[in-house]
Amino acid sequence: MALYLTCHQLIFDKNSPKLENVRVAFNFSENESFIYKSNNYIINSKAIDENYFWITSKYGSDNWGEEVIDKKSNTIKPNPRGVDEPELNKQLFVLFDLASNELYLSDFNKKNIIQELLKSKITNNVEIKNFYKDPDEFIKKIRDIKSIAFLARNNLFNVTGGVFDILRDPKTIYGLGLPEKLYVKADFSKVAKTEDFINQFKKMVEWKSSCQADKFVCVGYDDNKIEQIFNPDSFTSKIKLELEADKNGFYDPNSVMALLLEKLGSNNDEAQS
Repeated sequence: MALYLTCHQLIFDKNSPKLENVRVAFNFSENESFIYKSNNYIINSKAIDENYFWITSKYGSDNWGEEVIDKKSNTIKPNPRGVDEPELNKQLFVLFDLASNELYLSDFNKKNIIQELLKSKITNNVEIKNFYKDPDEFIKKIRDIKSIAFLARNNLFNVTGGVFDILRDPKTIYGLGLPEKLYVKADFSKVAKTEDFINQFKKMVEWKSSCQADKFVCVGYDDNKIEQIFNPDSFTSKIKLELEADKNGFYDPNSVMALLLEKLGSNNDEAQS
């Protein structure tokens, strides 16, 4: 069997969350109970470090019937479970990567419950959104630029130009030649977009599509001062975890967390504990 998680953007009060807010929002007591639209959730959370935050839940519906069917004997019997004993027969997994503002959900249909769950801990408004994938749509949407970041590897696609041309000497850094990886992040706080920026933005999009850059993320603000993120990878990101469920169809939460962190390239040892 395989477990899939999709990637989304987490917004607190129109902006990317800050560490102090995330610590509070993802802080639940052991087996904390939460009820949302006739579903009962048992929540457990973990601050893996100051970047990764984890939530796992078992949940089930209040729906109850007086009778059940015994599949072995094909007979109807009284329900041994009381009306106040909802069955926890489903799972939900959530991982938040603060540095990249990527929220991974095992069930996007549970977006609203996750929003309400986090709201129950903080005073901020909480939104879970998709990332922008279409560059033209993103450029039309935003008015100001907050930050730009990209990661490039020294490979056949960019060794003769492109990304590395932004360096003063595109053939060496500090007299050591070209690095295996080049990570650049420019923080502008808030500056109005310009025609020159739009042209440069399109060039960086081309770097990503032509494999000259492994990652490209641009953060801006729209007319309502709401943060918007262009991230072509995360918009379509669906991570597949090859895991075996137990006889009841449940995955081991620690195994899910550890394998997901491994997929994301984390070296955090706590994932193994």
